[in-house]
Amino acid sequence: MNNSRQFLSHFLWALLLSSLTLLLLRSCQPFFWQVLFPDDGYYYLRIAQNLAAGLGSTFDGINQTNGYHPLWMLCLVPLAAFFKTPTGLATATLAVQVLMLSAGFGLLGLWFEKTGRKKDTLWLATALVLLNPALLAVLVNLMESALYFWLLAAGLWLWTRLLDKNPAGFRHWLGGGAFFGLVFLARLDGVILAFWLLAAIWLCSETRSVKLKRSAAFAAGFLLPAAPYLIYNTLAFGHPVPISGRIKAVYMAHNPIYLAGLGLIFFLAAGIVFVLHLRARGRLGPGLLALFSYMEFAVSVIFYYLLTPIFALASWYYLPALMVALLLAAMAFAWQTRAKLLRWLRTLAIIIGGAGIAGGYFLFLDRQTTGIYQTQAEVIEWLKQNTAPESLLAAWSSGAVAYFSERKTINLDGLVNSPDYFFNYRRKGKRDEFIRKMGVNYIVVYYYNQPSPPLDKFNFPLKVAFSKSATSRGLGTHFQKSVLNYYVLQTGFDLKELPEPGNH
Repeated sequence: MNNSRQFLSHFLWALLLSSLTLLLLRSCQPFFWQVLFPDDGYYYLRIAQNLAAGLGSTFDGINQTNGYHPLWMLCLVPLAAFFKTPTGLATATLAVQVLMLSAGFGLLGLWFEKTGRKKDTLWLATALVLLNPALLAVLVNLMESALYFWLLAAGLWLWTRLLDKNPAGFRHWLGGGAFFGLVFLARLDGVILAFWLLAAIWLCSETRSVKLKRSAAFAAGFLLPAAPYLIYNTLAFGHPVPISGRIKAVYMAHNPIYLAGLGLIFFLAAGIVFVLHLRARGRLGPGLLALFSYMEFAVSVIFYYLLTPIFALASWYYLPALMVALLLAAMAFAWQTRAKLLRWLRTLAIIIGGAGIAGGYFLFLDRQTTGIYQTQAEVIEWLKQNTAPESLLAAWSSGAVAYFSERKTINLDGLVNSPDYFFNYRRKGKRDEFIRKMGVNYIVVYYYNQPSPPLDKFNFPLKVAFSKSATSRGLGTHFQKSVLNYYVLQTGFDLKELPEPGNH
């Protein structure tokens, strides 16, 4: 009963804070759906719609894809079957994510109080995160993040109990491995967490034979949910890793100086945490020992995504690091001391957190910073009003355009297209051949500081059907004012009978 009350208090606190921030943004930002949620979130919703409609695992309704994390998609398909309009499905998805997020904080609160600390400090750290829209967007973004956060929090609680109870039975470690296999299906970098948990098994004081049995049980449990997914990918798409992951591997950094510097920082950071983990054995409780594995995981995740510079700015990749930072901050706030320096540091952290909240609202409400989304909304409205429902579009960053225009849209960056497109067309410079093959009717593109239509960037005739310019600034322009030019280009290809969904 006490556990239930503790969980509920943290759950309601997170629910209140996240709902307050989202409602405030919804009332102040007319382009709420485009501004708060990344384009990738709409990849999920569009694929879920197609799965619910019986078209299979496809973004454009033509080419099969596996460019998503499977467990979240499994959650979305029933929602897509029930909520038929774009806004209705997005709203339902957001509501589910807020509940998952709050449940994750409820479990973190339960874990935090079991480590002997007062909940007030976790509430303060939670407020500094959830009242900041930029940080809330890491956790609630129409993608897998809220589900991942919830499972990571549950995993921390579960692993703490395993370390505390130290069960001898094979089934307990098998069950633990199966749970972290589900964490892997929620986001595939969860395999890194499984690696550090296996390492933690070998840090315990048991005999080598016991460690070996527990490791084998944990690994077998992990593979129970993970192996079928990897086999499916291999059989259906020719590789165990989804196309989005394969593309990230293609864009791994090849600069020796960058790799050497980044590698040195990683090994120093991971090594320091691991040494502290070793020294903490027998001195700290199971909760803090479990947190060390999560710290090693967070450091590894940061390193992994910084290896792919083209994707490194996507904030949701660093969710594990945010979760660990939140817990460490809450522990720092809970440090009972009379030292004036530490009290001043605590006050400074609150001031910095408050400034971060103000900065987050600036990012999501400033008209110049969000100008691209206003322009995108006007392009989407033009497409809805001026193109036939059976029109076929092609676009980069195509999630919101496809989802809100409700037009079949081929993804040209390859993240949610077939592996065949990326490796046999785009990588070989045959993008235009693919566009011809598909019979695309309109190409949607945007450029900064290019006032002339990009007709010369394609090897077939085009005409400008619609264009829109706006002044914008943001990450893409290093916060310098820049002119954004959005174009809808019409091809000369006739509407045709579209092929059935498949690996084209």
